[in-house]
Amino acid sequence: MSVDVIETVKELRAGFETFATDVQAELKDRFRYHAPSEAGRSTHEVLTMVITIAAAIVNEVVPNGREKSLALTKLEEAKFWASAGVARNPETR
Repeated sequence: MSVDVIETVKELRAGFETFATDVQAELKDRFRYHAPSEAGRSTHEVLTMVITIAAAIVNEVVPNGREKSLALTKLEEAKFWASAGVARNPETR
């Protein structure tokens, strides 16, 4: 990395450290890796199965076009956010 990038990162980190401690903790938790527990893995598997089935139905019955693409994208988004909810929940990590 260039010296400019390293200095910029140092400045950003110093600015981050001026945030309230609870805000720092919340942001760090949002963006860190959350290894799933066994319960979390099971829940992810169920979500994957159910959303994949929904996507297969959409793919089969909706004519090709923008609407189908958007429907499939929204299912991807739903899976993403559901998985994030499971991953961030203390009971399923």
